[in-house]
Amino acid sequence: MKIGSGRTTLHLGLVAFTLLIGAISLPVFGEVIYSPYTFTTLAGMASIGGVDGTNAAARFNNPANTVVDNAGNIYVADMSNHTIRKLTPVGTNWVSTTIAGLAGNIGS
Repeated sequence: MKIGSGRTTLHLGLVAFTLLIGAISLPVFGEVIYSPYTFTTLAGMASIGGVDGTNAAARFNNPANTVVDNAGNIYVADMSNHTIRKLTPVGTNWVSTTIAGLAGNIGS
């Protein structure tokens, strides 16, 4: 799972796109200015699974929506595992635990 942080600023004069009128294609040019994001992997790797663990030992299967509580815990909807996972900061590590559902069992 990757979490993005940073600031994005878009300045749209005329965004570059192609305007189609009938059979005529007219290019419209513009300028987009942005600040890049920094991404950090908190838990999991680029492999599918449903295992709780610390940092890269955790596995997810289609992590989707996330929310953060006041204590800094991150809750993840692990869509294809049908679970809700909690990522807890412990020092410099992140510990993943399943708090709802059973991996691979719809409606558990």
